[in-house]
Order: sequence, then C-alpha cells, then structure tokens
Amino acid sequence: MARAKRKVNSKNGSKSTIRYHVERGLSLDSSSGQLETWRLTHYDAEKGWETPDLAAKYEEMMKLRNEHSVEAMSDKSIIEKNSKRPTYDELVDTVIKVNGRCAIMEQALIEKNIMPPPSIAGASQVDTSGASQGDTFECSANTGE
Repeated sequence: MARAKRKVNSKNGSKSTIRYHVERGLSLDSSSGQLETWRLTHYDAEKGWETPDLAAKYEEMMKLRNEHSVEAMSDKSIIEKNSKRPTYDELVDTVIKVNGRCAIMEQALIEKNIMPPPSIAGASQVDTSGASQGDTFECSANTGE
C-alpha cells in the first residue's frame, strides 16, 4: 500500500516509534517504557486520543501490564500482543522460511542448468537452516501462509 494511503494514528510525524523512544532517552532493550512511549505518540493532553479506539487499546494494554509483572510480560510483548502486525519473531521465522525456499529453488535451477552456478566455487551451498552462503540474491515471494 502506498505510504500516503496508510492510516496512521500517531503524533510521530516521520519518526518511527522506536526513534521517538530512543530520543526520550530510553533503551530499546528495557522491559518497560514502551507503553509510555506508545501513549505519548497517540495521546495529546489537549486533544485527547488520536482516535477513540486507541483509548480502549491503551486501557487493554494497561490491564495486561497490571496483571503481569515486567519480567513475565514486557511492554514490547504487550504492544505486540495487541497489534494486528506480526511480531519480530514471526517476521524472522517468515524470512528464514522464504530464504530457505529461495535457496532450494536456486539449487534446483542450477542442477537443471537453467541458472548458471555462482562464479565462486561453493558459494551457493544450502545449509540446514535454509540460508544460502556466499553470493546472495534477493527473492521476494508471497509465503501464502
């Protein structure tokens, strides 16, 4: 979707929430602080919440914060739990799967002489993790999952 057509309910402007969080002097590795950053980027003391559903979302996140200790559930986990977007771990898993599929396809194309082998000997060996070693290429695919 074109960036201009995306629905954005945030006061960040062109800054990412992560950049805003760091500029507030907070560490990305900390277990807490992200909920406050999220609130600051979606709530204005004079105007209130950017949209009405954000108030309910924040209350739900705060309910989870009150039910779980920071050690049991970090702020980042709470935000990811309430998001329709995939978590970082889900994205990493998807990338590993797609890279593995691309490496297998590359190997099959080389074996059938449809694609020339890499110029460096042994540069395109498929390992068990699904990542190719040596020369790399970009492969964009819809995982269909």
